[in-house]
Amino acid sequence: VTEKPSKYVRKNISHQLRSHPAVANLADTTGKSLFSTNAEQGPLGSDPHAVRDALLSFVCHKSGLPCESPLNCIKRQNVVGIFAYTDWVNYQKWRNTYWKRYCLLKSYGLIRHIVQQMLHMVSNNGPYLVLYSGHDHTLEQLATALGLHNDPFLLRYAARIIFEVYQDNRESNNAKGIYFRLLSNGKDVTK
Repeated sequence: VTEKPSKYVRKNISHQLRSHPAVANLADTTGKSLFSTNAEQGPLGSDPHAVRDALLSFVCHKSGLPCESPLNCIKRQNVVGIFAYTDWVNYQKWRNTYWKRYCLLKSYGLIRHIVQQMLHMVSNNGPYLVLYSGHDHTLEQLATALGLHNDPFLLRYAARIIFEVYQDNRESNNAKGIYFRLLSNGKDVTK
């Protein structure tokens, strides 16, 4: 079911990269410096998103960027260029109808489970805390399905989405006393 929208989105992203040859070259040269020369790089070595993921391990931990020789160093402007391009692609992707459909389909099971757990909490039949852990792709798809794409820091390192459920004790056994809010990295984004 998700194959058709996924294929269209991948095709669109590939077209965007072909229309930016300087970025493709930057991703390729940076990828060659990042990834092991002994390993078969395949498409990862020239994929700006894979290069960004690899660069994040250096940037987020404030480590020095790889530098094999004075002529073969990853410079700050390489990082800025890759990050700017991938941010732009993500912005374009979030406006894409096929991407939204894909994310809704991919997130449906998780959203359904979250809602079920919230209903169990409200009815006092379930746990008071539920913790999920997921990959950045899971968060990206969930955020898009929930309409949270305006948060530029949503997918930063150690990002989090929190669903909080509150019950007003003065309104016991009354659905009017149930509230919830949605937090993205600690910021209330409830609509």
